[in-house]
Amino acid sequence: MNQCKRILTAITFSMLFGSDSSVLADTVTMNYLVVDTLATPFQITDQGESRGGIISRLVDAIAQDVGFTVHPVVSSPERISKLANENHLVPWISYDAKPWNSLTPNGEILAEPLFDVRHVLLTCRDNLIALEELSKSDFEGLNVAILKGFHYPELTAMEKRGSLSLTIVRDYNQGFTMTRLGRVDGFVEMSTRLKYNLRSLNQQSSCFRLLDADVLIAPYPIFLSVNRNMPEHLRNRILTSIKQLKKGGKIKRIIEHYTRD
Repeated sequence: MNQCKRILTAITFSMLFGSDSSVLADTVTMNYLVVDTLATPFQITDQGESRGGIISRLVDAIAQDVGFTVHPVVSSPERISKLANENHLVPWISYDAKPWNSLTPNGEILAEPLFDVRHVLLTCRDNLIALEELSKSDFEGLNVAILKGFHYPELTAMEKRGSLSLTIVRDYNQGFTMTRLGRVDGFVEMSTRLKYNLRSLNQQSSCFRLLDADVLIAPYPIFLSVNRNMPEHLRNRILTSIKQLKKGGKIKRIIEHYTRD
């Protein structure tokens, strides 16, 4: 009798939840990890509140498709990494890239890439601007600004070898100012983020030039990342939604909204 009862219970559970995972998804509140201030236009914040951005709008679109509720959690990059590994915040979703792997050990990068990013060097140095394109040797001996809390393995490796020096800046404004005043040789960042912040912060200067840094930091894709023990059906529905959003051109339209001149 007990054996039959267990079988019937399993069948009932499967009928309720296994055939339509949206029944479970509808009950989920998803913690969305947002980097405060420094990740624009991927994640835009104002006074500690999430205010859209490429990744944020994408997560909202997926939430509408899959059926979960988004709860933004806004904090510094260091704090976000710590929160990702605290079990009381699950389930969570954010974004990551394989060169960073910043949300391990409890984060899992989803298999479907969102879009590719490229890096540039913002500089006012005449000797760099005169170059048709940068080679790896052109970075030798430079003092380069990077944002606090973000990791650039290629630059870190060069710094460890003594090939260049890194100056940590607290925000984009400081990076732009130090570049304009010649206190650093340049400011390395993603092209999308740098261009957006130059425009939105009205930081224009006749000396500014953007030089392609692909030779040092190869282009790579951005992914969504979720907590490693997220239920498989929910993870799979998020992946399916990403594929559908890409196929329908939604991701491209979101990116264009934040990157058009």
